[in-house]
Amino acid sequence: MISIDLLNRWQNLEQVIFLDKKSATLAEIVLEAVDDKKIITNSTLMLIKKNLVEHYKLFDEKQLTRTHLKEVNNVISKLEAVISSVVFFDLIDKVVRPTVISPDLDQSEFRIIIQEIASSTQSIFKSNTFYESEALYILLLIDVAMTTGLTLPRAEIYIKGLLRSPFEDKILIPSGESERPDKCLPIIPSNITRFLCVCLRNRNYTPPKKTKYERHIISVINKSTNIAIEPPKIKMKAFYSAATNFFTINGTEAILYSRLSGRTLPVAPPWGDEKKSIIGKPSTHINHRNRTKKTLVPSEKKTIVQRDKELKSYSDEFLDDEEMHRRFLAWQEIAYFYLGHLRYWIKNQTLKFKSHEIEIPRLISHLNRSKTKTLFKMIAKKTKCNPVYIENLNDKIEDKAHKSLHAVLIKGFPLDKDVYHYNDNERPFCAISLMFLFVHYELVVRKNKVSTVLSKLTNLFSRGLFDYEPSINIEDWDEEDSSLFIHEILINPDLAENTNHSRLSQFSTLLNFNRSKLDLWTEVYFPVSQSGELTTTNRHQVLGQQEFNLFMDAFTCHHNVKSDITVSTVIFKILFYAGLRPGELARLTLGDISANSEEEILIRVRRFKTPASRRTIPLHLLAPPEVCLEIFEYISQRLNLFSKLKMTRAFGKDRKSSEARERLLAIAEVNDEQAQFLRTFPLFSNAEKVTRIAREEMKLILGEGADLYLLRHSYATHMFLRWYAMRYPGVINELRDRNEWFYSNEALALQRHIYRHGSLVNHSKETDMVHLMKSMGHRFVDTFFAVYCHSYFVVYNHAQKKYMAQRGWENLPVSTGFIQANIPKMKSRTTISQIKEKSLVGVLEFFQSKEI
Repeated sequence: MISIDLLNRWQNLEQVIFLDKKSATLAEIVLEAVDDKKIITNSTLMLIKKNLVEHYKLFDEKQLTRTHLKEVNNVISKLEAVISSVVFFDLIDKVVRPTVISPDLDQSEFRIIIQEIASSTQSIFKSNTFYESEALYILLLIDVAMTTGLTLPRAEIYIKGLLRSPFEDKILIPSGESERPDKCLPIIPSNITRFLCVCLRNRNYTPPKKTKYERHIISVINKSTNIAIEPPKIKMKAFYSAATNFFTINGTEAILYSRLSGRTLPVAPPWGDEKKSIIGKPSTHINHRNRTKKTLVPSEKKTIVQRDKELKSYSDEFLDDEEMHRRFLAWQEIAYFYLGHLRYWIKNQTLKFKSHEIEIPRLISHLNRSKTKTLFKMIAKKTKCNPVYIENLNDKIEDKAHKSLHAVLIKGFPLDKDVYHYNDNERPFCAISLMFLFVHYELVVRKNKVSTVLSKLTNLFSRGLFDYEPSINIEDWDEEDSSLFIHEILINPDLAENTNHSRLSQFSTLLNFNRSKLDLWTEVYFPVSQSGELTTTNRHQVLGQQEFNLFMDAFTCHHNVKSDITVSTVIFKILFYAGLRPGELARLTLGDISANSEEEILIRVRRFKTPASRRTIPLHLLAPPEVCLEIFEYISQRLNLFSKLKMTRAFGKDRKSSEARERLLAIAEVNDEQAQFLRTFPLFSNAEKVTRIAREEMKLILGEGADLYLLRHSYATHMFLRWYAMRYPGVINELRDRNEWFYSNEALALQRHIYRHGSLVNHSKETDMVHLMKSMGHRFVDTFFAVYCHSYFVVYNHAQKKYMAQRGWENLPVSTGFIQANIPKMKSRTTISQIKEKSLVGVLEFFQSKEI
């Protein structure tokens, strides 16, 4: 064994031991890059890559393979116990959190001005000065920005709500679907905001639409500061953005603030009924979940045989990650070839015919076979994939394209003699075959312009579906695929807002075409409307830990449950406490589980649709000890069955099993091939069927709106809430499940271990969101917050109240002269004398009693 003596220069660190010299050398490269910082940052990773290039004697970083990166990633994982590291060192970039403080110099100047205006608030309220309505509105906008962090359009909606009713406890802001009141998000107004709204409401002031306030901003600045500002330099959007920066600067988490600028806000639990929320009184009964859209997974529409046949046509369940990635790259290269050929065909045919007369069905028949042979060799060299596999893959893709075109365009379509006729039992669609159909529909049927169609090809296929691994089998998509595609592939945070909206609108056209013309994706919910707007999720009625426990008790004694209760219980608990996708759970084998005892259970998700999905989940850090013990006993039972099977034999040329082996195979419900190796022995026998039954039986307790993905939403909701509770334990007192294990000292200690905070919480930790994101198997945090996290506004409201209390402006004294000057009908001494306490709280209580 080889130990790294380089670690000895760091005090109080254990020696790290490697089994081979190669790993030890890589560890030295990592530690030399880290130097004395004891932390791996983005710049450190770049330096590690540079050193790896020199170590392997390569020309540049592009020659680093996944194997190289995997080796150094294993070393970093080994060192993570002694240095704070970005563990997930991979080819795919991880977006941790966006920049929330603008480096713009004008905004820096504005922040200085806004700070001075804010600090003079007391003197403003103590004065006898009359303020114009527009000036008061600017002061109101500044306070809203500083106490809510809302973007300018949402702030204006917020203010309109307050002007109608200044004394509401919370103002509801639409999270994305304005016609859905159950999807609105509650925000707490500050007392200064309420008071300014009282002043404006008494004047019957209505903010004009699309009015520039630059002149009024200058007026406020001149009254409140000594800084001279030239009018041309003021822009309302930049000025307001500078004000919102204080929401982060003064103590609110950057990740909370950044979510407010998203296209849709994270969806809170139902605000109208506290019994269904994760806040409020403790739950004593189970609530039925309702959803406006029923979603079926593809396995409900297909037989298992059909599903397995389609999957095996593109991938092998037992291939390693590198080979699966190489095969996807090969498919991607073929897709780009067809796309380029299609573009050329359209432009060439446009010179001869009108766009709606182009014969798309003849395109595939015109492909030059010698050209494709050359292509196969090039792809094989580029991806290091087997050339025979690439040729077979292309044949299948070409066959699918012929079948799909024939299915829609039967009349006059020239079928090759080797192509089988399409029938109802086949679904010949992948992203490539879909592309030909969509282009024919856009050009020939709808008669769109060539430029429009080429733009859609770029946005939807070249920069969309062809970059997404599940596009190989679009028939197999479920809600997870749709959400990931929308939020991680189609929407690009680096593009302008209008560009993203255009891409969503184009995708809604494709979505409608698939559903109406191809009967495709009809049972899958997509978070995008027909107008190209993002919509919010239907699974925000998550289970708290206490309600989950009630559900489990009711399930085990329900008279209509006929399945193996032990298996279903393990399924529910792994989904709720580990957050796996149902598909990931169904694919788990005993080889994916590392469980030496109930005190350490690691679940490795190695095979799924996207690279970001591959992760290791420490169940023992996420679930209560009794749950870990129950799951460990189930795993041990399956391991015991496997051990007994390994002791039996299969004889002869045909590998005929002995009677003992046949009996054990029947008990384990596996075939002879699965019983050969631990990595192929399934965690659940006939997992597709078992998970389907578990989903149906879950509805007996929770109602028709419930399914297994509800448990994954619950996991994400509580993971974020527990992360915040770890940093600010005060939020626990406001929660319904405050007495449950999730928020115990033991659970929070384990939570700190997940984020590598040690015994104390490090509030400047930058990798927390990476761990949250990776625990869900996501590439970006946007998907986590836009789709899964329903505890965002519980956390946001607590952070907002904490910040306002820290600011200390909630009960400022207010001058009688200011009230007389700025509120109509309050000019007489008799009227003013009715306000007994001349503070913000007292003045607001007076006007609330008068019901202005």
